[in-house]
Amino acid sequence: MKKVLIMVNLVAGTGKAASLLPEVLNGLASRNCEVTVYPINPEAHLNAEEILRKTEGRFDTVLCIGGDGTLNH
Repeated sequence: MKKVLIMVNLVAGTGKAASLLPEVLNGLASRNCEVTVYPINPEAHLNAEEILRKTEGRFDTVLCIGGDGTLNH
């Protein structure tokens, strides 16, 4: 089973992440992936760098959903 980390910024870009997330989760689950989702929330010190530091080595794949800034981190 492949372990996938999703970091999602629900307010980034055009704001479509929230509506697309269920489809992404269903697609990964149907491919036998174990998925963990972390919201990007800088006010709560949940930014991409911090999430990756806390989860280092635990995932096979990292998926980033958001705008250019989310990906840039």
